[in-house]
Amino acid sequence: MKIVNLFPLSIIQEKISLDKNIKNEMTKEIETMVSKSNNRDYKNKNESWTGDTQGFEYLNKNEKFRELFTHIKKTAIKYLNHLKINENVIDLYITRSWATLSNGKENILPHNHLQSHISFAYYLKKKCRRCKYSFY
Repeated sequence: MKIVNLFPLSIIQEKISLDKNIKNEMTKEIETMVSKSNNRDYKNKNESWTGDTQGFEYLNKNEKFRELFTHIKKTAIKYLNHLKINENVIDLYITRSWATLSNGKENILPHNHLQSHISFAYYLKKKCRRCKYSFY
């Protein structure tokens, strides 16, 4: 676990190891979501697909992502402990969670998470732009 303190912000970085089969299942589920998008023409050429704009903003309620969110909750508790916050006196819950898919030079538009006290990112799969390999 790595903690970076950038007053008044502390960032936790931790590797979450999941079984390759679970990762493959989650990847397939995201591909299915992309194929069932509510509004396929919503984005410009250089923008990433984002599940929150397509009707898929609750990955935390999807059974295929259960193990991932178990790990995320454990990591959030470690973060709170680092900040000396007693996790027993607050309620931890996820308001929304979604996948993004970027191809080539696509990017995620600037945005904020004003409804959240803690935000996180988990990189399920990263494909090397200069080669044929995907990294899990």
